[in-house]
Parts: sequence; structure tokens; C-alpha cells
Amino acid sequence: MKKIFTILSFVLVLQFLFVSCNKSSTNNYEATQEFETVNREADSANLKSIHTIEDLMAISKNGQRGENYILMNDLDFSSVKDWNGIYCTGRFNGNNHTIKNFKSTTGGLFLYALTVTDLNMENIEINFDTSKYKEKTGMLTCTENIGGIADSGFYFYNCSVSGNIQFTVNGSSDTDSDGSNYYIGAVVGKGLSLNDEEVKVVNCRSGVNIKINGKESENIYAGGVIGCADSLLNISNCSNSGNINLSAKRSKNNSVGGICGKSGTDGEFYKNCNFGEISCNGVSGGIVGVSDKKTTIDSCYNCGKIKCGESSKSNGNNKISCAGGIIGLTLKAYEGSNIDISNSYNVGLCTDADCCGEIVGGVYSRMGINISNCAFSNKSGLSVTGVFQSAFPDNKAMSLEEMKDISNYPFDNKSDTWKNGVKNYKYPIFQ
Repeated sequence: MKKIFTILSFVLVLQFLFVSCNKSSTNNYEATQEFETVNREADSANLKSIHTIEDLMAISKNGQRGENYILMNDLDFSSVKDWNGIYCTGRFNGNNHTIKNFKSTTGGLFLYALTVTDLNMENIEINFDTSKYKEKTGMLTCTENIGGIADSGFYFYNCSVSGNIQFTVNGSSDTDSDGSNYYIGAVVGKGLSLNDEEVKVVNCRSGVNIKINGKESENIYAGGVIGCADSLLNISNCSNSGNINLSAKRSKNNSVGGICGKSGTDGEFYKNCNFGEISCNGVSGGIVGVSDKKTTIDSCYNCGKIKCGESSKSNGNNKISCAGGIIGLTLKAYEGSNIDISNSYNVGLCTDADCCGEIVGGVYSRMGINISNCAFSNKSGLSVTGVFQSAFPDNKAMSLEEMKDISNYPFDNKSDTWKNGVKNYKYPIFQ
């Protein structure tokens, strides 16, 4: 069982093995790139070579010792019918190679990965059914993380993944919540912070279609890059083009985001974008589903359709649904712990929810929420947020034609971060 307490048993070992990745602001993306380049070169003489699938399987015997690995070939998993994940508490350097045709009914390539860099995964197929898991473990409820590269992990740099994840919430009852918690992400299911360090996902790309259906659960969080991180989280220069559909019956908390399902204690998002269609029976956001406590979003954009499968009028239980172009729902911001969104835009259509907003869908409390220098299409007639519509005046609604020209945007970093779009995408993109 992939439990948090099992992973944390390695923390003392990891303190000596992990090359420290100090907390940085979202504006230090270039410094992070330099950090990774230096450390990949420094590791090159100390990595154990992986040439075959059998070599990769052998990591399961040694991966908990903090040893470091480098992939030397592309690997085709067509002959592997059902992969069982492995632990890697050291560094895994994919060396820009590709693992393709990966299949599993239990989760991703890694149960847990400390650091994964320069790895590509193509045409993955993960089909997870909670009823089969519970039959195998004898557990009535569980906390389960599912990710394309890793079910849980700490640091991911320059990775890509494409394919499909099918997650089915099943059990003996079709109506009662099973009391479990699930975290699903195309790159990593749940971020696990060690020693108060930031969970980081940098320069990663997802083309994974995620479908989640079945009965109710206690909490379900899904994201195009990461499902959830309850601790410090930094996601920079990541993109998602996969569609995410959470049609499982409405639980206590259902939340889907184009990049992140839920941002927890302290989340920083810089230069991320979503192109996929995001749909959820609950909360849907173009970048983040639910934002809790402190969250900073700077220079992000969404062009995918954001919608909810049901509203309070249709679900019959007064559970409010929210859809937002950048964040679906902001929970109450605590004193000194603001939610800040700036220099971002949305051209995706937000529909089928009780609270629809071009930037934020639902705002639990006006206190501590700042939205500034953002832009959105005036086509839908929606405001910046689904509630407190007049509380955020420092943003700009434009026609879709006007939005094709970066000079029309209210951004304060136009020359440093943005440029006009290209032939296949006419809205502003990152430099």
C-alpha cells in the first residue's frame, strides 16, 4: 500500500542523499534551470546505467537506498502487461530518452521518486479500479496517489508524458461515500515535501487524458501536472494539453485543475498554461482547481474550456459548483496568507457552474484575495470572478481580436515574459 508513512521512513536517509533545492521565488526560474544543468553534469560520473527493462526492475531492490540512475536507451514496454511501481529515493536521470507503451493497473512508473529529470513517457495506459485495490489490500478506505511518472514524489524537471489515465472509484455501494482520498496527476499524483523543502515541478509537459468516474469518495483531486500538494509547491514553465473529466458522483471535495487539482499550504505558479478541456462534478479551474491558504499565480494562461458536470440546481443537495479560467475556487485566505493572481489571461469558455468567473469561479472570502493586471475575453459576459464581481477593477476585458495583440494587455511584464502568438495559436505566448 502506497502510504505516506511508508515513504517517510526514508526521510533520515534522504537528508544525506538529496542535493538541496532551496526555496526560491517564482521569478527564479532561470536560476532553477542553471541549478539543474550543474547538478546533472555533477551526477554524470555517479549514476548507475539503466539499459533494459530488467535493469529498471532491479531498482526495486536498491531504489530505497538512495542510489542514483541514468537511462541509456529508449525502452518499449509493450511486452510488460502490468507494471508494478518501484521506489527511487535518489536521482533518476532519463537522459532525454523515452519510455513508451507503459501499462499498469496499480499506478505510475515509480511508487515514489525523489528526483526525476529529462524523462519522456509516451502512450501510457493506467487503469486503476479502487475495488480491485481494496480486495487486494483488505482496506475499506484508503489514500491513493496515481501519477504517470510517479504516484508521489518531490522534484521533477524537464519531463513529458502522454497517454491515458482511467481511474474508477468503485465499491459495494453506489450512493454512499467510501471515505477515501484520491490524488491523480499526469506527472505526479501527490507532491511529498521533505524537511520543509518545496515540491518542485519545472519545465514539464502533459498530454495525458484523465478520466475519473464511479461512486463518491471523500476527496478527489486531479491535475494535468500534479493532483495535490498539501505543503510548499512550486510549478514553473509547465503545460497541459490533455483533457480531464471527473464525472464521479459529487463527493465532499471534487476538484480538477489544468495544472494542479489543489494547491495547499503555499503554492507558487509561474509561466504555466493549459490547453485541455477541464470538467468536474465540483470545482474546475484552468490552472488550479482549489486554492487554499497562500497561493501566488503569475504569468499563466488558459485557453481550454472549463465546465462543471452539475450545478446545485441539478445535484439536489445544494453543493455549489465553481468554474474559473485560472482558479476554480479560492478558499478562505488566512491573515498574512494571501491569494495573488497577476499578469495572467483566460480565453477559455467557463460554463455549467453555479459560480463562473473568467479568472476565478468561486471566492469563499474577499479577504486576502488580490487579482490584478489580468485579461479575459468579453465574449461570455462573465466578470473577473463569479462573486464579488466589482471588487477587482484592475483587470481588463477585451474582444478575442484585441486579445491577439500583447500591446493591449494590462501586464506589467510584457517585454520580459510575453510575445505575440504564432500561426496555430494567435494569443500571447511565453518568450
